[in-house]
Amino acid sequence: KLLSPEHIAYEYFGQSVAISGSTLIVGAYGNGAYKGKVYVYHWNGSTWAYAQTLTAPDAANYDYFGYSVAVSGNVILVGAYGVDVFVTNSGSVHVYRSTDGGATWVYAQTFWPSDTASGDSFGFAVALSGPTAVIGATADDSFTGSAYVFSDTGSNFQWETRLVASDRKTSDRFGQTIAISGSAVLIGAQYWTNSARGIVQQGKAYYFAYDGTAWREKLSLLQTSPWGYTEDHFGSAVALDGASAVIGAMDEDAPAPTDSGKAYFFDYTCTTSPTTYTLTTLIAGTGSGTVAKSPNQASYNASTVVTLTVTPSINSTFTSRSGDLLDTTNPATITMDADKIVIRKPEGRVIGFEIDHQGIQILPP
Repeated sequence: KLLSPEHIAYEYFGQSVAISGSTLIVGAYGNGAYKGKVYVYHWNGSTWAYAQTLTAPDAANYDYFGYSVAVSGNVILVGAYGVDVFVTNSGSVHVYRSTDGGATWVYAQTFWPSDTASGDSFGFAVALSGPTAVIGATADDSFTGSAYVFSDTGSNFQWETRLVASDRKTSDRFGQTIAISGSAVLIGAQYWTNSARGIVQQGKAYYFAYDGTAWREKLSLLQTSPWGYTEDHFGSAVALDGASAVIGAMDEDAPAPTDSGKAYFFDYTCTTSPTTYTLTTLIAGTGSGTVAKSPNQASYNASTVVTLTVTPSINSTFTSRSGDLLDTTNPATITMDADKIVIRKPEGRVIGFEIDHQGIQILPP
């Protein structure tokens, strides 16, 4: 059993925990009028020994430093969702690095998104796997919620993209819980309301994956039928390991006692994205012509770059493409990261002529 070195009232030691190798960290966001602290423990071969206390370099009351923590290798992230970055309660994340195998940790950076806004609560949840960090801003856009992906260059974390749910609504609180495994992320939205069934705060979880080009939402998860009731708060806790996910519904009660809670296990191995994609070309417009694909195949591996060349028929001219490729260049390229449809639009040309003493002459267009 681990105890806080300070062991004081209302410290909330144990609100957040994380472990990686021989490093274990515990958040105590209530310490010092909610300035917060994080305690580092190191495995010495026989026990977990207290090693160091982490504090924010700009600590202020009600920052909630340590409400969320993550560690991976020689990097520790600490969320402080109450920090005022230019505006009130926008939130931030503090970075600590070790160069001696986790024996000591040094403050390195504080980061936040460039679109930070008052009350976003950025840092409410943090997740870290290798160089990829995903940070929840659960109060963003009137508690609709969002999550931000940052990439570690080795010296600092840089903003990569913002993740939102495809069916986002006010008060969902997307990003309140986050788990990461490799290039996949599971994000909880425990206050999501199932409008189709009239179930308030049923909760939902969203699975995102990086496909080599971008982070994309692959699927959303709900409780398995017939479960799913008002204020179940499915997504209140999430865990992810490869293709396996565990999602908590802390307030689900039927048929068990009130708010007794449940946990659901999901396996993604049978529903993974296809490894090959098709490319379909269609003709539209008033003209005609052909399109050549290079390479010309029935299907393509992910990330394959295909060159499309349009050859208009006589009396036609190429004007544009539509569908999954919107441009007027010819030839053009498209990267295969999903099934694609490209519509080519050759248009008919007006052919003029004149009559002279030698007969009919066709004028150039």
